[in-house]
Amino acid sequence: YCQTYASKDLDKFASFFAPDATENNTPFRDMLSKYRKNMEKLESFNYRIELIDYSLQADTGTIRIQGKYFTRYRLHEGTWQENSGDISMELTENGNSYQVKRLSYP
Repeated sequence: YCQTYASKDLDKFASFFAPDATENNTPFRDMLSKYRKNMEKLESFNYRIELIDYSLQADTGTIRIQGKYFTRYRLHEGTWQENSGDISMELTENGNSYQVKRLSYP
């Protein structure tokens, strides 16, 4: 997930999300053009998530993840900038893997 995002491969990155996934209560599919525009502005981008906690939701079969994200990026002809914050995800089973159903961050 993090490596694909940092490599700016939007099609592959989108495959990590369930068809009905949301990002901060907005359908993820509606966010794709914003992702594309942001990726075009970036010259270099590093992204990682440190896992703080996770739990299996027995009633739904989903996995809830809480962590901290860290980004370091440089826009074309710009200086390096950094950002970090809390992140949470709800993952749903998809075959022998999982996809993001809900993504939230401030």
